[in-house]
Amino acid sequence: MSEPLRRRRGSAAALLGCAALALAACGSQADTRPAAAPAPSPPPVQRAALPGDVSPAAAPAPGPVRRVTLQGGLVAQLDPRARELTLRDATGEAIAREPAGAGPAQLATDGEGIVWVTDAQLDALLVFRVERVEQVERVEQVEPELTLTRRMALPGVPWALVHDAPRERLWITLTARNEVADVLATDRPGVIGTYDTLRAPRAIDVDPAGRITVRTDRLVHTVDPRGIELGPPPPPDLE
Repeated sequence: MSEPLRRRRGSAAALLGCAALALAACGSQADTRPAAAPAPSPPPVQRAALPGDVSPAAAPAPGPVRRVTLQGGLVAQLDPRARELTLRDATGEAIAREPAGAGPAQLATDGEGIVWVTDAQLDALLVFRVERVEQVERVEQVEPELTLTRRMALPGVPWALVHDAPRERLWITLTARNEVADVLATDRPGVIGTYDTLRAPRAIDVDPAGRITVRTDRLVHTVDPRGIELGPPPPPDLE
């Protein structure tokens, strides 16, 4: 089964859903929304054979990734209910906080200075940068800063994501479309392509050999990277 995953076109139903949500929000008195959750999976459609192997899951899909480690012992921790991203030092003390959209779901990092967060409510990928700012008069004191630098539209209720360092990619599950998005992993990300996968993809991982594993509570889909036609990177963002 070596046929590459085929790309899919978006649906006009997403536009109707956005309009319905906007109407429902009118007149609300307080923000009492719960934390974001994966979208219900759409019904299956007829499609080409998927590359890789699909097998029964030995255990439920792993829980959401909401804590990652960066260089220097720093930790980025996502709080979906508070809708905040917190930066902590090696002792666990909070040293910076930033709002993280309307429905933050999960996060990933390059291990250095970039943290990506999926926003399931706004259909977006948020990009944060962690930078150390040296104080001019007291150079020995270096304080990390956390800044939201970019918000990229990503329709389809983005949920789980993983950083594929060797290929400089992010693989992101789109639970409302049964797809995986191939995204350039930089501080200016861009969508390279989207590919069909299992229904209701809740977790995704990449092993050292580059094999991509998509998981649901019932199935595991393992894809050899040679079975995917990786497109060229998108043109640079000149904004």
